[in-house]
Amino acid sequence: MIKLLISLASLLFIMSFSTAHGSSKVYHINSQNTIVVNTEINDSAYFNFSEALHEVKRKNVLIYIDSLGGSVLAGAQMIHLAQSMKQAKGLTYTCLIQNAASMAFAIVQSICDYRVISPTSVLMQHQIAFGTGGQIERINSLVRMVKDLERYFNRVQAKRLGMTEKAFRTRITNDWYLVGADAIKYKAADTTGFWLCSESKSCPLLKSRF
Repeated sequence: MIKLLISLASLLFIMSFSTAHGSSKVYHINSQNTIVVNTEINDSAYFNFSEALHEVKRKNVLIYIDSLGGSVLAGAQMIHLAQSMKQAKGLTYTCLIQNAASMAFAIVQSICDYRVISPTSVLMQHQIAFGTGGQIERINSLVRMVKDLERYFNRVQAKRLGMTEKAFRTRITNDWYLVGADAIKYKAADTTGFWLCSESKSCPLLKSRF
């Protein structure tokens, strides 16, 4: 009886969330129609993303995202590639976001035309963090490069979220978490939705690799 009540409460929560915050559309996804970004953002993730994106046969591309972020440079490459493919082939990107933190958050705000979350999706952004060592001038040069990238990404993200760069920088001074409805409230997502994998019961497509 208790399990039944909990299940009914969960169902009512999802239904009320969908009614208040947008569509309850269900996306049926698989390895043939969806690009998956569910690892650390690094060189390997970029190459896999590039290969998958060049193989798509449809104009509206589904991208499933479940990533805690990673390399700024690898993320920048992924963003540039997605934008280039959009210009060259007229692609649009619908992103199904389970979780997106740090560089994954920047990717979402930079390339996704339509951002779909679940009621329990977590989005997070913070200041760029990096570590280095070596000669002082090498460090200074690296810091300047990182600051240039930070200004660019802050400007892009702030514009997408409909806030000033100053307000955005203030928000991300400490880790800024947005869960479910908050992501829609702050314009970090567009609507809620649901997704099912049509490949197998275990659905390796959606399995987190962290």
